[in-house]
Amino acid sequence: MCSAEETAKCVDQEVPSASVLLVDDEPLHLDLLEASLRGLRLRLVKAHSGAEALQRLEEKDFALILLDIVMPGMNGFETAARIRQLRRSKDTPIIFLTAHLKAPDKVLAGYRAGAVDYLIKPVDAYALRAKATVFARLFELADELRRDNTCLETSHRELQQAVMQIGTLREALCICERCKNLLDSSGRWTPPEEYLHARLGADVCLGVLCPDCAGAKQKSRVSALEA
Repeated sequence: MCSAEETAKCVDQEVPSASVLLVDDEPLHLDLLEASLRGLRLRLVKAHSGAEALQRLEEKDFALILLDIVMPGMNGFETAARIRQLRRSKDTPIIFLTAHLKAPDKVLAGYRAGAVDYLIKPVDAYALRAKATVFARLFELADELRRDNTCLETSHRELQQAVMQIGTLREALCICERCKNLLDSSGRWTPPEEYLHARLGADVCLGVLCPDCAGAKQKSRVSALEA
């Protein structure tokens, strides 16, 4: 079973918002994208160049990348190709942003670079919000599945340990009649608390009496005094 802390993480109902990376060399275009996506419970991260986008992608996982094609230095196609080489972002969806559709060979090049879609500038806010919502939800579902798998793996390991402990306890116990030490598998006589701790991983408290035994002991003392 998961510990209380692990269970809290596994069943946390406040699923973190997905992050969307906005990449454009024009600050005004970035502001417009941000305004269009406002209110969708998304973490919006801006990058003003392909190089800055790659840096942001090294820092965290994103549900979606909105990537302008025409940028100085590293253009959108080149940036997408570099993105696909990064371990964290090799499968992150990319939507290209362009002022007009290119020739068919350019469109094909964009898809080969890793794009899943194109949006024409000025971007339709409703279309953008709909696409971002879908990819964000897919990201969150995948994240929930990963966390559930982690919990299942933890529970499986703990179950295996419990089964091993039960098997150990089923072994025949050889107990010294006088000192009550137990004979372990190596042939060594071991105090009970050490024997149980080695097999159960739990601290053992000896020298205490249960209520019945405590009552019997008290009656014995009273009888001895009366005699």
